Amino acid sequence: MIKLRYETKVKGLKKKILEMRTTIEKEKAGLEKLQLEIVKCLSGDSVFSSEDLSKMISEQKQRIQDMKKELSKMQSEIDDKAMAMQSILPAYDRFKGWAEEYERLPLEQKRAVLCELIARVELRKGYQIKIVFNVEYEQFCQTQDGDIKILKIC
Repeated sequence: MIKLRYETKVKGLKKKILEMRTTIEKEKAGLEKLQLEIVKCLSGDSVFSSEDLSKMISEQKQRIQDMKKELSKMQSEIDDKAMAMQSILPAYDRFKGWAEEYERLPLEQKRAVLCELIARVELRKGYQIKIVFNVEYEQFCQTQDGDIKILKIC
């Protein structure tokens, strides 16, 4: 589930990056055309004045620069998501192993495990349920060395 959501987001970002790169190339081609128009302007064959061309070229350059910044942001977002996924996978694998182990236990042992994990269950109006656990989040984030590594879940 987590991996699927990650892959979906990354796929969407990669598609946007590809579209952005295509748009940047089109904008660069337009900039080249405007720069070629300068030669026509100097010879007097252009329909644009030098001030108009200068303004259009600077606006085109600004658009390209803005798109490159956006492209950079999207690429860093993909990198951040990849790092987050790498930090989540070990804990996910550990939880999955515990779940598989729990499934193989007899009913009495399952009850004993739940009694150790859960402090209380509160039932409220409107069928709202609140479960209070005996364990802390940090306990599940310990690395093999015993260091606590807080996981950033996106």
